[in-house]
Amino acid sequence: MLKPKKSIVLIILSSFICWACKSTQTMEKSGHLVKNVHFSTSDNKVWIFYDLQGEKKTTYQIQLLASTNGGKTYTISPTNVTGDIGRDVKAGKNKEIIWHIMEDYPDGLQGSDFQFLIKAHKEIPAINHQLLKYAAIGVAAIGVGVALILLLNGSNSSGGSGGFPLPPPRPAN
Repeated sequence: MLKPKKSIVLIILSSFICWACKSTQTMEKSGHLVKNVHFSTSDNKVWIFYDLQGEKKTTYQIQLLASTNGGKTYTISPTNVTGDIGRDVKAGKNKEIIWHIMEDYPDGLQGSDFQFLIKAHKEIPAINHQLLKYAAIGVAAIGVGVALILLLNGSNSSGGSGGFPLPPPRPAN
């Protein structure tokens, strides 16, 4: 069984390591929404409009998918697009994507019930390498400190090697 001091040190070390790992990772949050998607056509182009709700200072990556069967499947991924699509799109209303459909499909596109799906993903910010370096140094320093404490306190324990007590004797037959 661990001594109270060792237990507290290990709990603090574990907590710090978990915090350090979480602070260096970026997790996508689903706090943004694409709403009010509608479209119109003119001059061999499709104009897709939408509202992107989300954090004002955050940028999003926007992807456009199209369906020709009323949204049962979204198998078309337009490539010749301009406007509020791709990287670095900020939240706001009246966003606009222009699809140059004849460049993707010169013979036109067959279908009767067109729908569009707009996916928005929170972009991962660049990692602050300086912060990461300091976090690694801090974790290493704490790890060395804990190892020294365990080694120094290990000589005071009773029994076997490494500070663990001896196992109980075998029962007599």
